[in-house]
Amino acid sequence: MRSRGSLCCFICVIFFFLVFTNLQAQWVVRTIDSGAFVSLRSFENSMCFDATGKLTIAYYYSTDGDLKVWHDVNDNLISDTGELTIIDSSGNVGSSPSLGFSTDGYAVVSYYDGDNYDLKLWYDGNGNFQSDPGEIRIIDSTGRVGRYSSLAFDNSGKVNVSYFDGSNGRIKLWHDTNGDFDVDSGEIRIIRSTGLTGGKPWSNELTFSSVGHACDLFFVMLFPVELRLWYDANGNFQADSGEIKLVDNCLYGHASIGFDSSGLATVSYFTSEKFKLWHDANGNFQGETAERELIQSSSSDGQSSSLDFNPIDNKVAVAYCWYDEPKIKFWKDNNGNFSYNSGEIETVCSFASLDSVSDVDLKYNSSGRPFVSFHHKTWSPSTSYLKIAYNITEVENWNIY
Repeated sequence: MRSRGSLCCFICVIFFFLVFTNLQAQWVVRTIDSGAFVSLRSFENSMCFDATGKLTIAYYYSTDGDLKVWHDVNDNLISDTGELTIIDSSGNVGSSPSLGFSTDGYAVVSYYDGDNYDLKLWYDGNGNFQSDPGEIRIIDSTGRVGRYSSLAFDNSGKVNVSYFDGSNGRIKLWHDTNGDFDVDSGEIRIIRSTGLTGGKPWSNELTFSSVGHACDLFFVMLFPVELRLWYDANGNFQADSGEIKLVDNCLYGHASIGFDSSGLATVSYFTSEKFKLWHDANGNFQGETAERELIQSSSSDGQSSSLDFNPIDNKVAVAYCWYDEPKIKFWKDNNGNFSYNSGEIETVCSFASLDSVSDVDLKYNSSGRPFVSFHHKTWSPSTSYLKIAYNITEVENWNIY
């Protein structure tokens, strides 16, 4: 009897080991949308969760030059019939999209009109995820404005958008003072007007600190390139003397910012030393050598990165591209020390050597599950894909949809 019981136990252990190993190695790949390849940024995208926790992505569909939205109505993480919606198709529109949800649960997207060089806004006033008359507004049309837009809501629920003024090489901010989701006199301010600011792709990100003050991360195109941070210390939505500070010298790519549970800023970015992290340990919003950590030194790690904090354990994570061997990677600071430790980086997915990946966006849901949206481009056939990946166990087991 003991022998038979031991044999059964052994078989069970082997069975569960094989199942678990299989699960760890299993990858399910699906696509949200696809189209003809137009540029390396054919699917610029911005991802968010609605009030019910359903995934939503606003993205630039470059094949037709449209702004589109995917709202996962069925909450199954699959692009089903009727879930993809064209929001704006009036010419070449929709690049540099940035998505958020208002306090009443309605989608809001800022984006660039490439034909007219305007900053535009879509406010889904009736919550049907369709573009209805009167919901699209022009926010700024003075010169070539609107590229690299970044949208965020302040603590009072008012929408704010930072963006690039290409005619004057500066960063501007629209603060919707009266909360009507339309531009009014005096609501547009200049954040930085010296040097060519924001002049490279993926170079601008707006957020709000734990105390409700605006914080904008952007590039200054000097030599070397500077990664600068504006922190609105007095909360007046104006860039006052001493409020713009240097994070580090850097290279092109997409930098990303967030705040830890103590209200300290954290930034992921790309330098000549490759993928780095800055954690503002002393809270002065000034980049200091001791606060900068090298996370990865592979030749092209981190050119496009996105940062978020797990709402369950408050530890930082970064999803990023590795261009040399096209991969999406994920680093989570398991030790909570804002530096790299062995075993913390995993590969989310990898593709053929001639493919490319870009436009990574990382968001945790309220349960602490990380989601990543990204653009995948193949050369044979020449096609662009918008894809998402989510982690089941928060360790190594990813599903790509």
